[in-house]
Amino acid sequence: YHDLKHQINLLKSGADSEKAGEYLEQMEREIKIYETQNKTGNKVLDTILTSKSMHCQRHGIELKFMGEGQLLNFMEDMDISALFGNMLDNAIDAARGSEHKKVDIKLMIHNDSLIIEVTNSTVQAPDFHSRKGTGHGYGMKIIERIAAQYEGMVKYDYDEQSHTVSVHCLMPLPK
Repeated sequence: YHDLKHQINLLKSGADSEKAGEYLEQMEREIKIYETQNKTGNKVLDTILTSKSMHCQRHGIELKFMGEGQLLNFMEDMDISALFGNMLDNAIDAARGSEHKKVDIKLMIHNDSLIIEVTNSTVQAPDFHSRKGTGHGYGMKIIERIAAQYEGMVKYDYDEQSHTVSVHCLMPLPK
């Protein structure tokens, strides 16, 4: 796969006919679609990450995932979808206007708890307490509600030096 990308670039630079160039561009588009596919171990998370990866790719946002999706298997599918959908929508929205355009997602275990961390670049410090206007802050309410449903909590941080926002969702793992 990695070598194939290099071979395509080499062939494109030496392609004589217009048709060969079009064919190679088609192959490159198909590879990009393959690059966005995720295999985390949780089908719901894979679907969300693949969809968001494709969106990020179109908007020049770097999306990275680190972790094992099967850590989420104690959660209901709809909760996984709503939790990650809202966390990533907020992160992608903030990253879109920033200079570095990055979103990092981590799933990890610490002291019998699942930690979900989403960190993104941003232009300005967010107002974590604002819930004004139509729909503003609604995604945050959903994230907090889902965490509470699993006896967890959510913490928001802003780093002035790196201009990044982090959302930490901590949920105890079932015994």
